[in-house]
Amino acid sequence: MRGIAHDWFKTYLADRVQYVEIDGHKSSRSQIKCGVPQGSILGPLLYLIYVNDIRFSCNGSILSFADDTTIYVSDSNIDILFNNANILINSLFIWFCSNRLSLNPTKTKYIVIRPPSLKGDRSQKPILIENTLLHRIGKDCDEKAAKFLGILIDENLTWKPHLSHINQKISRALFSLKQVKHFLPKQCMKTLYYSLIHSHLSYGNLVWGNATQSALHHTNLLQKPAIRLINNVKYNSHTDPPFRSSRILKLADLVEYQATLFAFDLNTKKLPISFNDIFTFNRDLPNARVTRQSGHLYVAKSYNIFASRLPLISIPKIWNKWMNVLTYQTTQGHFKYQLKTHIFDAYPERVKCYNLRCNDCYR
Repeated sequence: MRGIAHDWFKTYLADRVQYVEIDGHKSSRSQIKCGVPQGSILGPLLYLIYVNDIRFSCNGSILSFADDTTIYVSDSNIDILFNNANILINSLFIWFCSNRLSLNPTKTKYIVIRPPSLKGDRSQKPILIENTLLHRIGKDCDEKAAKFLGILIDENLTWKPHLSHINQKISRALFSLKQVKHFLPKQCMKTLYYSLIHSHLSYGNLVWGNATQSALHHTNLLQKPAIRLINNVKYNSHTDPPFRSSRILKLADLVEYQATLFAFDLNTKKLPISFNDIFTFNRDLPNARVTRQSGHLYVAKSYNIFASRLPLISIPKIWNKWMNVLTYQTTQGHFKYQLKTHIFDAYPERVKCYNLRCNDCYR
């Protein structure tokens, strides 16, 4: 950086001072030699520029989002795994010290992600930073799940802690909807639904949306009262017709909808190129031939149920399923319309059951 841009940043950062105030008493002023003003607009950008070379600090894989840094390492042998983790975390610690950044060992934690069938005592395998023991996150620990970008991750990827968190949010939102259902029209109720409930159901569901049916059961049940409140129907009314008339997707269909749009953006090269190393279309496989499945995603082999629920497997399966049904569209708008039309057409306009207490069928 040079010229006017360099001078602009220089005047922004230079000649700044700081002091400490406690109970009205101020310390002497001290010149700031490094860092950026907290809460400033340029602060996040300058920080990202400053730590841009963090990925070269160690041989592991690093995920960074603003000042949230995650390092992940994998191995089939747990002893080698912990040994590599110790090497990588201490290499990262050295980089932080060299760049005048602080890494607080007491706030740095780790989680061992594994299938439920994989047993073993991990409490005797420590990870240390400068002889400080890092706290482990797990179902036998004080902290059961790790929060990463708003999603609670447990060691077996059951997503039960995150779903429990979502259920609490939806329950509070249902109370709010009940308070205003007699005063607001349907369109306003839908707006509240999308603000208070849909936002939680849609965020990150590409990773947690393929949890087991038992884990998702309560979340599915909580969505139904919301639809009944929006349409002002009885508490025990069938929900398929209200879902159709309100043009609101059920949770399972919402997961498929977003997974399909994700794959569409991948196919049209609108996603970061890093996803190209994770998902592969059949046409890009070695020695691939042009067939009707060329536009399908390659589905990696899964040897257990745990692996089959991972996005690497579930997203290609969902995309391939809809590619056998839909006519491929070149624009996302037309594709979204066609996809939603197929989903909503599968919801019945009227349901006939044989329950004599049903308010809809036996009035």
